[in-house]
Amino acid sequence: MSATQFDHLERQLIQAHIASGQPRYSIVLKLAGGAFIRHWASERDEAMTRHLLALAEAGMISVVTFDHLTLQTLAADFPPDGKTAEQWRIECDEAIDQMFERWLAAETLH
Repeated sequence: MSATQFDHLERQLIQAHIASGQPRYSIVLKLAGGAFIRHWASERDEAMTRHLLALAEAGMISVVTFDHLTLQTLAADFPPDGKTAEQWRIECDEAIDQMFERWLAAETLH
């Protein structure tokens, strides 16, 4: 897909969101047991406040806040450890590196 095609797709997504009449920001909560709840907010401060409040709720698996006019994730957190998506990525990368090192060490023994 070319940059021009991607820009056109982004414009279409933004236009569709504006046409829907929904507020700019969504806060998506995933609860234990698989339930999803979506809250909407017109103001960024309100969206981020709702995001932070949701993190403290029992049974929360993830909280993701998204700006539908810039197509950007503003925050993604995964309680109960309170880790962000970036922290999870770093931990996963480290675990993969450690597994690879163990695999290399085992290769040299055989």
